[in-house]
Amino acid sequence: MILYSYSSEASSWRAEDAQSVSAPQPRKLVWNLSDETKRDILESAEKLDRLVDDVDLWVFVFKHFGKGFMKSVKQSPDAYIQVSFQLAYFRLYQETVPSYESASTSQFQLGRTETIRASTPEATAFTHNMDRNDISNETKVQLFKDAVAAHVKYTREAMSGEGIDRHLLGLKLTAQEAGLPIPNIFLDPSFGKVFSFKISTSQVPSKHKLVLCFGAVVPDGYGICYNPRETEMPIAVSSFCSCPSTDSGRMAAAIERALLDIHSILKTPTKSKL
Repeated sequence: MILYSYSSEASSWRAEDAQSVSAPQPRKLVWNLSDETKRDILESAEKLDRLVDDVDLWVFVFKHFGKGFMKSVKQSPDAYIQVSFQLAYFRLYQETVPSYESASTSQFQLGRTETIRASTPEATAFTHNMDRNDISNETKVQLFKDAVAAHVKYTREAMSGEGIDRHLLGLKLTAQEAGLPIPNIFLDPSFGKVFSFKISTSQVPSKHKLVLCFGAVVPDGYGICYNPRETEMPIAVSSFCSCPSTDSGRMAAAIERALLDIHSILKTPTKSKL
């Protein structure tokens, strides 16, 4: 993960604020390396450079509004943003794909994370109907609210240990550790497809003006990191240059448009029922 500060106001910490600590002077270590090890190091450095050069990273700050507006229309900011990602991807590729968001399971002993699967049936219904001219604004708003509610429900379930991903992983690892044959479900092609997250996301909230970035988890996918702030939102989108079907700049533009279009339907006055 990469950390960016896009403003000098990101932190008021100063070097002179740190306590003076006496420590022994550093001593340079001399390594005795064989020619084979030197070659391995050189090859690894070249491989790392190729991997770095293959990352298509697009960082921007969405300044039109932030989580303050989302809360003002009584919608979960995280769910609002996640549904926007779904809409952005659907507009570019005309398909719904497995989407990952991390949920904390810290309420359990040794708990770490569970997967929030953002591509819910409700989110799919919204993305498939958002751009239809024969659908009323009121219907689009209701579809969006249904998608947000479904995401919030899934999030709560995942945080409560009721997700599917970690349970399935546990079953697979149990079989491996017991020396048992891997159950057929894990060998089915559909299982691999369901766990190929073309949209991998994480919210990293911070009161400071920071942008965090991470890479896509599949060759033809996107990694999206976001920091919802009150009036703006730093977003980082990554993909791989070697994949002809992905483009971080296009995805970033699609996300911005999706956020604005959802804002527009929520702000459009509804027709009187009188």
